[in-house]
Amino acid sequence: AGGGKTIKRHYFEMNTRTTPTGGVNTDQFTITSGFTPILPTAGNNDLWVQCTAPVNGASQNWFNMCLRFDNGSTQYNLGQNIGTNFPGANPQQGAYDWNFNLPAGTIAAGTYTIKVHMITNSSQADFWNPNSSDDARVSTQSATTLMITEYKN
Repeated sequence: AGGGKTIKRHYFEMNTRTTPTGGVNTDQFTITSGFTPILPTAGNNDLWVQCTAPVNGASQNWFNMCLRFDNGSTQYNLGQNIGTNFPGANPQQGAYDWNFNLPAGTIAAGTYTIKVHMITNSSQADFWNPNSSDDARVSTQSATTLMITEYKN
């Protein structure tokens, strides 16, 4: 994140192995239903978003995903193709990563549900948050983590 003072760090985790939904413009899973930034409006706090979602992606070699912030009246598709990391063709184990800044005023004040959202057809993982049912070497349940640092420049 840029310089300035950290106002609050918001941390969320989702650790359920999830089979994705195919199709254009579909939600893959919900990370949280309770993100409430303190002051995201213009002239106030920026948000630095960092998210990592483990995948078993044996049948896909490219994802076109974003994080969908939904406050019940407006849906913001944010971070599309920013900071992604999905290894080569037909990987078994990988991660989808987002790292991006939201300048103050990008989203309205309110409480948000944040979901992993698929933009294009046939770009979903085989499974999100793999566990030992994917491979015995995955000895503990993996988890998607989301850290949003709210800061004032």
